[in-house]
Amino acid sequence: MALALLVAPVAGCASRPSSGPKADDRDLTTNRDLSGACGANRTYFPKAPAYAGSAPHPIVAFVTSDLGSIDEVSTTEWDSDRPLQWSRVEPARYQLIACLGKGEAGEYLTTCTFDDGETVPLHRGRYEVTVYEAATGKKVGSEQLRGSAGDHNPCPFLTYVRRDNPKLYTEPGYDEFRTVLGKYVDRAVAAAPGSTTGAGKPGLVSDISGLCDALAADIPETAEQLPLNRTGSGGNSQQCTWGSDSYDRNNPAPPPRLRVSVTAHGGVGSTGSAVEAAQREYESDRQFLAKDGAPQPVPGLGDQAALANRDADLVVAGGPHAGRYPGRETKIIVLARNVTIEITWGGPAAQFPTERTEPEATELARRIIARLPG
Repeated sequence: MALALLVAPVAGCASRPSSGPKADDRDLTTNRDLSGACGANRTYFPKAPAYAGSAPHPIVAFVTSDLGSIDEVSTTEWDSDRPLQWSRVEPARYQLIACLGKGEAGEYLTTCTFDDGETVPLHRGRYEVTVYEAATGKKVGSEQLRGSAGDHNPCPFLTYVRRDNPKLYTEPGYDEFRTVLGKYVDRAVAAAPGSTTGAGKPGLVSDISGLCDALAADIPETAEQLPLNRTGSGGNSQQCTWGSDSYDRNNPAPPPRLRVSVTAHGGVGSTGSAVEAAQREYESDRQFLAKDGAPQPVPGLGDQAALANRDADLVVAGGPHAGRYPGRETKIIVLARNVTIEITWGGPAAQFPTERTEPEATELARRIIARLPG
């Protein structure tokens, strides 16, 4: 049963917004605990982590309904495998809160008919959004978001709408949030000009010994079936590498090919030297990448990132299916603090076109960055 409940707005004395946000010292146990950041009398949450340092910076979003309630933006239709920083972490870990104002009517999409006979027009929503730091209530930025085009089951099962001039609005989807707000969530926060305290500066990564095992769940699905080899290197830098390098010679289909290398570069005597060592490694990798054509920059990924797509034949050296098979792969390199990341992902050209390998390699890089210590 689908129902539209018509509610008459209640007239009364509107509360005046306070001069500034007030501290809410409660323990944050549900996302709902953070909704006060978006009300008329805004609150902030001193127990939340600071918005500072390297990415990612987890965010949760709320929207003001036509009736004035503050509701969490629905994520039920979002990709369940999206990075954790997009509304998938524990409430106490959110650094940012996005507050969407009341929806405004964009293009008309359809009319929703409910089992009680009510009909309500559905429009593509338009929203003004303000992003606040959870720990301080300080405004981080303001943007505009568009609701989804309503392609999949746009009419709600149950909704409350105004009795006078009822309307429904679609909410923004995951892709819209990430496109517009990714610059706050997926990028490092620069230190304030003139700062000498180091506040807001990302720390160095010194220990990645557990990264290989922790990332097992984040390797693309096809690669999870492949043998994974882990090696480490001592010395001034710490490296973790793994990937697929074997195949079943009796299998007529060549396997996908995955290579991942994460290196935490050390320095001698200063923080700067570790960062400089990583920068030199990144530039060397980028020059090598340029041999296959001009690398494409990847905005919002680490401090710097670039990728290239290329043909890469797969060779089966022996067995009944020995031969050379056409392949396609994406190679991506990333610099994040004093860490360099290199990913190669591809396979048989028919099953691994660029439209697949490029976004999957980029997403894997995002997940590695999200799991870096510190």
